[in-house]
Amino acid sequence: MSAVRGGNLPGFWPSYNSSTTALSFGAEQLISQSQNTISNNGNNVAFASGISSTVKPTQTANNTNTVNF
Repeated sequence: MSAVRGGNLPGFWPSYNSSTTALSFGAEQLISQSQNTISNNGNNVAFASGISSTVKPTQTANNTNTVNF
C-alpha cells in the first residue's frame, strides 16, 4: 500500500468492526415443475369389461441455499 498516495503509517492497519454491520439480502431461487399425465384405457375396444388403470404421479422439489462469508 505504500505506492498509494499517503502510504502506510507504521503499525497502523485500518480495522473493520463486523459487530456493527447489518447485512440483508435475499437468496431466493425459483423451482418450476410441470407434469401432464394422461391415462387412456380401453380406447377403440368393443365389448370390453374389467379394464382399470391406476396412475399416481408424484413430484418432489427441494432447494437449499448456503451463503458463506
